[in-house]
Amino acid sequence: MEEKRLLYIEVHQQKKQGLRISQISKRTKLTRTTIYKYLALDFEEAIEEFDHTSRKK
Repeated sequence: MEEKRLLYIEVHQQKKQGLRISQISKRTKLTRTTIYKYLALDFEEAIEEFDHTSRKK
């Protein structure tokens, strides 16, 4: 889950630099939908979402 946290931070940094969603998507290899999702989350929400260690079956 550490990788997702790093991507979350990277997405926010690139958006602050003024990059468009499509540019961020190409650089991070994430879908635009995921980019929008990450940008909608604040840091506490992101930590909570990414820290789920067990998957539902």
